Order: sequence, then structure tokens, then C-alpha cells
Amino acid sequence: MFYAIFHYNITSSLKYLPVLCSSVFSVIFSYWVVFTFEKLRMKESRLVKGVVDSALVIYIMHYPLVITFAWLLDGYLPDALPITYVAVVTTLGLICSAALYLLIKQLPLMSLLFGLKPARVQNVPATHPRS
Repeated sequence: MFYAIFHYNITSSLKYLPVLCSSVFSVIFSYWVVFTFEKLRMKESRLVKGVVDSALVIYIMHYPLVITFAWLLDGYLPDALPITYVAVVTTLGLICSAALYLLIKQLPLMSLLFGLKPARVQNVPATHPRS
């Protein structure tokens, strides 16, 4: 559809049809993925649990970080390599977002605000009880 719009130079309101169709497809596909994985009964691994727990913090924090890194690195990264530019900025944004998640998880107030369970502190008894 995108090719037909471009090739035949369609300028009427039909030019928005591919975007509308892709949006509808995106919503349908998202619901399918969510409900398919909801029905699967898989054992929870440590990696999956970590990704799920960190998702909200990374989702909220990555966008301002990516914008900031793009602004700061605009003069340093070459314009001729857009893939490198996007890869560097995205990688830095995700790494810093993950680091912020680890920091937020350690702070009780911030952990509460993001709905995270604070990191467990292991209680080690001073002496071992005798049996």
C-alpha cells in the first residue's frame, strides 16, 4: 500500500490508508501476543522476572535519556553514519535506564513510587542456634 501511494503520487485522503491499516494491525497483533503468552503456563525464570520488574522504570526513563544523549552527542557522532548514531544513543539510553532501575530499586521511597519490591536484605543471625 505504501508503494502504491508513492508510485501513483496519491495526494487525497487515501494517502493515510496505509498508516491507518498498519495501526489497526499493530493493535490486533499486540493483543494477540499478550493473550497468547498469558495462556502459556511457563516457569518463571530469573531473567524473565528481572525484565518484567524493570520494564516500567526503563520505559519511563529511556525516552528522556535518549533525547539527552542525542542532543549531547550530536556534535561528536558523524552525520554520515545514521545507523551508528542510533545504535550508540539507544545503547547508552538503555544502559543508563537499567542502571537507574537498579538505583531506584535500592531506594525505599522511589521503589514504592514505582511499585517495586525493595531489594531483600539478608538477615544473618549473630550466632547460630544450637540444636
